[in-house]
Amino acid sequence: MLVETAWASIVPRTEREILEGHTGPVRAVCAFESPAGVTLLASASQDGTMRIWDPATGRQLRVLHGHSGEVTTVLALTGVLVSAGQDGTVRTWDPDSGRQLLVLPGYRGGSRVEVCGEGLVASATDAGAALWDPATGRIRQVFPEADHAMSALQAQGRTLVATRCGKAGVGVWDLATGEQLWRHHPDVHTTSGVCAVTVGGRTLVASAGYDKEMDNGRARLWDPLTGELQLTIECGSLVERTLDRVCDVRPLDLDGRQVLLGIGQKTVRVWDPTTGALLQAFIAPSQWVESTCLLRLDGRPLLAISERYRGTIHLWDPATGQLVHSLTGERSPIEALCAFEHDGRTLLASADGHSRTVRIWDPQHTPPRARHRGHTDEVLGVWAVGGRLISVADQSVRIWDPTTGTPLHRRRGYLFGIADIVELTVAGAPLLAGAFSVYDAGTIRLWDPATGRQIRRLERRWEEGPSLLCPFTRDGRTLLAAGDEYDVRTWDPATGRLEQQSPCGADTTWLGRVVIDGHPAMVGRSRNHGLRIWDAEAAAWHPAPTGLHPADGDDGFAFMLRDRPLVAHAEKNGTVHIQDLLTGEPRCTLRGHTGNWITAITTMTVAARSYLVTSGGADRTVRLWDLDAGNCVLIIPVHHETLRAAPLADDLLAVAVPAGVLTYRLRATPS
Repeated sequence: MLVETAWASIVPRTEREILEGHTGPVRAVCAFESPAGVTLLASASQDGTMRIWDPATGRQLRVLHGHSGEVTTVLALTGVLVSAGQDGTVRTWDPDSGRQLLVLPGYRGGSRVEVCGEGLVASATDAGAALWDPATGRIRQVFPEADHAMSALQAQGRTLVATRCGKAGVGVWDLATGEQLWRHHPDVHTTSGVCAVTVGGRTLVASAGYDKEMDNGRARLWDPLTGELQLTIECGSLVERTLDRVCDVRPLDLDGRQVLLGIGQKTVRVWDPTTGALLQAFIAPSQWVESTCLLRLDGRPLLAISERYRGTIHLWDPATGQLVHSLTGERSPIEALCAFEHDGRTLLASADGHSRTVRIWDPQHTPPRARHRGHTDEVLGVWAVGGRLISVADQSVRIWDPTTGTPLHRRRGYLFGIADIVELTVAGAPLLAGAFSVYDAGTIRLWDPATGRQIRRLERRWEEGPSLLCPFTRDGRTLLAAGDEYDVRTWDPATGRLEQQSPCGADTTWLGRVVIDGHPAMVGRSRNHGLRIWDAEAAAWHPAPTGLHPADGDDGFAFMLRDRPLVAHAEKNGTVHIQDLLTGEPRCTLRGHTGNWITAITTMTVAARSYLVTSGGADRTVRLWDLDAGNCVLIIPVHHETLRAAPLADDLLAVAVPAGVLTYRLRATPS
């Protein structure tokens, strides 16, 4: 099977490079220099691996295996990489060969691992916070009752280590002797961060914390030798009617002196550590602050700030408080940021959770936005209806010529929560019906596909909103059945009248439409009733054969293949099991997707042969399967999260991704 892109309508990306290879969310990324003097990147992932990348070519150089679970941290020291994972170990690696050097057990998985003075690594253990030498694995000190969040500092010729103590405490230890100099519990609820900051020639310890769940918190400065409180800085509210707890504090060199950064849930603040005065503040435009990274452009310090869930990086000047510009890419949580130098330019690398990628950005260059004739907001899905392609985004529905990609009609409006679109004929005229979730008041909208004009809304309060539509004929009239979690309702689309409402029990999930003996039907699943078939014409439930009960939490789909109704359930590891809906007999098991869920299953015909199409979601692929042989005949690397797939005429396949619509032409290879 061969594939080529027929046409695409995609919002242009601003990333310089996207590095694909991880099969789980990427949790951390760092830059390091190879023995040949080349800057490389290392990433850590939930898939249990670390990967080494060449940012100049985008090529994956090697995969580092060893952890038995999620890898949460990767750090670069001179000649060695340090990783930590949920398996309770900290490990060191030779980045040039990928060889594992040391394994240190006893690490408390989930806590931070960080570099802490004199090339030592700090990690939390059940006995306390441990400082150890990554070259030898020898533990220099263990500080009982101390936790992660450490900072080394010098005071009167002594090397001290400030740590978080327990959940709500701060303390200072002597690195040489292991002696605890002092310990305080200033925060009733949580101490969230510790650092050292220089104030008027003196090095002080700064801590951040809060007293209760609904408290923004405060920063405190302490004398490192005596533990005497020097200053308290209240984290006042900058965002109306919302919580903005201080999560961390860091020093920042600015205009020849050090200031104190306060990283909050919604803001980043710059404080004068001498007076506690607020100098500047960044307020996240629409989401929470997820990660931050300091970089320098043309000698000017800037802060890169990512927003949770949006995939946006803001470049902010902490000296002036001005937003320099923003970098926007695929909508995916950015778990971590790091800055590095390449060919004389400062670049950024981001670890992306949902998209399972490492993205490289050029903060000095934002490509101009090309004229874009498609959706500019997030696309939710595509449907092939009546020889047209329908795509729906948050703010618009568009109708396309599927062969050329020419936009035919556009309808604006708030359309979040689209679940299904079908075609039906009313009074001899074709209409489109769209089902919307409770976020859109749970409505069904009817459109004229020729003009894109909305004809009618079928409104009645739903508990969750309809998720599946099924047009059918009864007594010579075209009716429309719609199902949500609690009810099946039947409407007359010509009049907008609700004709029938039947309860289906709580927690019903609708798997798809099928045709049984020429009659349209809907397949649903619930905890109490298992898998059932709703006969739309008879308005009655029919039990499905035994053995058709997907495991709780698995994704289910019902569809037609060569006039035969089938049902599929997809495990969280991407395995798909296909069964005959009428007999319960297994057809085949499909393995290959690496995503945590399958987002869509449909069928299509290529060169008069029927295939199953699966959309892998986060694994960024669409796959074609020959169910007779039980094997995959084509993998389409989409390079975006895949949402839905819609088969079209002339061997075309449309794929919805958050950034737009991609359409592929498939060709059977000559035998």
